[in-house]
Amino acid sequence: MKKKVVIVGRSNVGKSTLFNCLTEKSVAIVDRKPGITRDRHYGKVSYRGCSFTLIDTGGCMEKEEIYNDKILEQVLLAIQESFIILFVVDGRSGLTVLDDRIAQYIRKLDKKFLLVVNKTEGNPEKIFLYDFYQLGLEKIYPISAAHKIGTEKLLQVIIDLLPQEKKQKKKELIHFSFIGHTNVGKSTLLNSYLKENRSIVDESAHTTRDSHNNHYHLYGYNLILTDTAGIPPRAKIKEKIIARSVKSSIIAIRKTDICFILIDAVKGLTNQDKHLIKLTINYKKGILILVNKWDLLDGSSKIKMDKTVLQESLGNISYIPIIYISAKKKLNILQALKKGIEVYKNKYSRIGTAKLNKILQKAIKKHPHPQKNQPITLNYITQLPLASPTFILFSNHPSYVNSNYLIYLENFFRKYFSFEGVPIKFVLRDKRT
Repeated sequence: MKKKVVIVGRSNVGKSTLFNCLTEKSVAIVDRKPGITRDRHYGKVSYRGCSFTLIDTGGCMEKEEIYNDKILEQVLLAIQESFIILFVVDGRSGLTVLDDRIAQYIRKLDKKFLLVVNKTEGNPEKIFLYDFYQLGLEKIYPISAAHKIGTEKLLQVIIDLLPQEKKQKKKELIHFSFIGHTNVGKSTLLNSYLKENRSIVDESAHTTRDSHNNHYHLYGYNLILTDTAGIPPRAKIKEKIIARSVKSSIIAIRKTDICFILIDAVKGLTNQDKHLIKLTINYKKGILILVNKWDLLDGSSKIKMDKTVLQESLGNISYIPIIYISAKKKLNILQALKKGIEVYKNKYSRIGTAKLNKILQKAIKKHPHPQKNQPITLNYITQLPLASPTFILFSNHPSYVNSNYLIYLENFFRKYFSFEGVPIKFVLRDKRT
């Protein structure tokens, strides 16, 4: 009942034409001969993300007409199961005695109903639109079902009257991808999470050639864990099959939410690792660094892979969390996913404009922008509704704003807001535009 709308009215007012128009299907037979529709016809109407069931009924006729009782029985059943009644009349014929009788009956019902005056296209002098105000309704809806005039407005009114069902909250689906060069343990890590040999693991390079998506549930979250093919330096991509595998991994990076960059603890941070981190940042993805094979290092070797040493090597991207794991022995692998969920929340967090501008003024007060021939002011900041933290920063001379000052602002903002593992972007705009 909640999402059902019924069309009623006397014969030949255009009920079936309206039904076909709103359902966008020629299901109901349309003919000038009255009494063609006898049974109830059901159709689905979708409009601007909302949908409801529409019921077409036979025309109400005078008592002596054949099948009238049976048609009326179908009409009453349709009315009983519907939430809204569309009472359709003929604008060219004007108000009839039968129209008045139907209107009196509908008024007695505890139903919402709309008076729809059909066939209002063409010469206004031949349309008796105002006759229908005699029925005592404040609002009537003139349409032409055959020419689809006024039907969109009618649909919007129907949608507004229908009860709004509570939308079931969809469970969040978070996409993690394991990225790295060959033989860093990506497939071993996936198998450890799934507790089965989902991906083939071998010491030879390029064992994994495609990206594999796998569903995983943890801490109340639904995750997709994607194992990707190793991405070697460009100079080593010589075979077509390897090139395709690399392409598959790049596509996986573009589609994912968070990238787990795996580093081989034995080999240390390589130039290719840095390249993959930079690539991930360029795609505006959340990032974690997993230093794998941690169990193979002794004390002195672990010092060389200390967080402070790695962060210094990474330069201005020290905001990336680093976790030491052993995919084979399952050391810290759940902590890695937990941190990944935190980074995901950081990536999609939204900060109020008032808070942003308060911190901006603090940053300027502590360290004003270097001045040139003309004074440079930073006037206002607001966050854009994008999938990664992006802020519009308004200035009187945006082209003169120093890039180093933007780095200062980024670091300053990170002290006040949770952006661990997430790249930040500032977009400069002229305050006069």
